Amino acid sequence: MRSTPEGDTNIANLAAGLGEPFTCVGLGLRDARHAGLWWRFALWCVAVVALWLGLYSSFGRFFVELSAMLALVSVTGLLGLGVMNGVGALANGPATVTQMGNIAGGLGSAAKALLSIGQIALALLALAAFFYVMVFVVGAIGTVRVPLRWLLLERAKAVVARRYATWQAPAGLVHAPRAPPDGGACCCCSPC
Repeated sequence: MRSTPEGDTNIANLAAGLGEPFTCVGLGLRDARHAGLWWRFALWCVAVVALWLGLYSSFGRFFVELSAMLALVSVTGLLGLGVMNGVGALANGPATVTQMGNIAGGLGSAAKALLSIGQIALALLALAAFFYVMVFVVGAIGTVRVPLRWLLLERAKAVVARRYATWQAPAGLVHAPRAPPDGGACCCCSPC
């Protein structure tokens, strides 16, 4: 297999492109370790998970009912959109005397209906379990995220200002205010 200059350049560009993010993550982890941010964040995450476990153990019935209702709404929506097949008619049209002799056909359609009901019940159960877990995950992540600004951001800003005092954002990343086209005030009623 022959190596081409283009292929070597692409691999070098890829390696350089992947090296920078790993370097940034490594420096961020180093700064978090030295500033004590990691253990504060870890303790905060443990406290939030403990809070949500306490909520789930105290109000378990509420969360089960909530996930069941979310699953029911989801399956109803799937049935309404035609994504899932619902229960078909047990008989085609009104009952007639000739259908009395076709009991096996009637039982077959009843079995199909029960199978369809079973599939819907399994879908409801699977979605309820999924929503039960997702409510916990979304609640915990949302609870962790809310106070991070006042809990850790000031300390992180101080670390960044101390370690990277000479760093300037690249020209393409800096958002410079632009004047409105008519030369007046922009949408926030103040000059840009």
